[in-house]
Amino acid sequence: GLGAPALTALIAPPNIQPPLARVMTNGGSAGTWLALGYILYITIGVLAVGLTALFYHHLEVVTNRPVRGFANYLAGVHLILMNVGVAAVCGILMYGGYVGGANMLPTSEGGLGLAQAIQLLDGLVGPASYALVVAAFGVLCGGLCFLVSYFKK
Repeated sequence: GLGAPALTALIAPPNIQPPLARVMTNGGSAGTWLALGYILYITIGVLAVGLTALFYHHLEVVTNRPVRGFANYLAGVHLILMNVGVAAVCGILMYGGYVGGANMLPTSEGGLGLAQAIQLLDGLVGPASYALVVAAFGVLCGGLCFLVSYFKK
């Protein structure tokens, strides 16, 4: 939960040039990457961790099925890879959105006046995809942990 306020403080200082609001509104489609990355981090990166805790609480306390042995390792892999993957994907989206949107601003506003930012954003698609695969693998490990623990005798 501490990551979201820290991230907000890092990306929203008043002295950043060009300002974030200008990049998101005037930066065209590249600026929306910034907004999408931030919103996804808040919803998935923060809320999914709480929901995951609720799932593990339900499994261990309500159904009285402790997570032990191999399932414990799966739970650890789940929590680490999901958090790292989501943070990486959202960070890449926010970075690409800011850089692309800032470069699409008119030169009078501090940008390069580019009509499109595809050249800038194209190099970020691969790393974002790999980070998404890491997050998805973590989620699959969590699901397998739940199934192994639930059906264990």
